[in-house]
Amino acid sequence: MQAEISLALQILMWSLIDDWIARGLPMDYLQVFDLNPKTVDGRQWQQIEHRQEVPNRIQTVFFDLMEEPATAKIFVIDDSTHVTMLLVDEY
Repeated sequence: MQAEISLALQILMWSLIDDWIARGLPMDYLQVFDLNPKTVDGRQWQQIEHRQEVPNRIQTVFFDLMEEPATAKIFVIDDSTHVTMLLVDEY
């Protein structure tokens, strides 16, 4: 995953999870991130859709990165002893 998804994006995704936890929101064992480039007024943005199923929650954020935006689906799985971030095709 490190070769395909930059460290900056990985840190952003962990920060989104940390934000939900800090706000006291109930967390599902599976967090899903969809990464897509988004062009607004000729400018490239990184769109990150962060969601979970139980309880159902979705958040979409846009970041101005100093790198090429990524396109990927990422799972973060919490099995209560380890939390793992991986590309969907690594699952």
